[in-house]
Amino acid sequence: MSALLAILCGVWVLCDFCLKHGGGKKWYENEANFSKKLFEEEETQVFMHDYFSRSIEKSKQTFEENLRSAAIPALKRIVEPKLQDRYQNYLHHQVVPTEVASQIIRTASRACRFSCVCRKRYSDSTKYCVGLGFVLDVAAKYPDYTTGVEELSIEEAIEFVQRLDSEKIVHSVSALRVPYVGMVCNCDLRVCAPYRYRVTLGIKSAMYKSECLFKIDPDKCSQCGECLKKCLFGAVKVDENGFFIDKEQCFGCGMCRTVCEEKAIVSMPRTTIKIKEIW
Repeated sequence: MSALLAILCGVWVLCDFCLKHGGGKKWYENEANFSKKLFEEEETQVFMHDYFSRSIEKSKQTFEENLRSAAIPALKRIVEPKLQDRYQNYLHHQVVPTEVASQIIRTASRACRFSCVCRKRYSDSTKYCVGLGFVLDVAAKYPDYTTGVEELSIEEAIEFVQRLDSEKIVHSVSALRVPYVGMVCNCDLRVCAPYRYRVTLGIKSAMYKSECLFKIDPDKCSQCGECLKKCLFGAVKVDENGFFIDKEQCFGCGMCRTVCEEKAIVSMPRTTIKIKEIW
């Protein structure tokens, strides 16, 4: 069944990005987007080498200048299209829950770990980013940027990502020149460039929401409030009826679920609401 036919039949709905790059699947489930052929395309190679050879200090200056420009309409109109193009065509960045991040790593067949540039801008060289597939072959050439690449087995990479659920992070999958699936990022929203560009400039593809949402089963909820503390997007709320998740604010990361001892938080497809309004 084609993606379009599936949509018309109500079986599932894919976002526009997946319709273009997913081959009937979600874009990060399409095996072609992990292929050596795509990795070796000239445009992919040029972008990756440029990406990993950037100066951290210059990257920090550019990031902060872009954020300052967002407050000035005339400058925002100049900066916004450039960033829109960069994320839409090169770095499409999408939130995923832990089990999806794990499956993406498994599909990639190779994994490595290097420092997160967003954290490194502020002198934290901890290796949070998981490079996928053939990215290792490029990233290893730029130790100043990556703080040295650490090759991992697939099981080690999955275990690392799952272990991070105890921290205040959000898993996301990122292209390294669309649609090559290049990284599973583990984002600290306090310094995360994609998230800041999303909230200050409205660039959706800088941090696209997950394909799923989460909801709280009121019959199982003990009203402990741990999910409220864990949610980094302000989507968990409470009213006279108890705790609930605001579907329009939920990014679908699933971090709230990791602290729910009652297993009252479950996922549902984003297809249950109007997709284009809340991606």
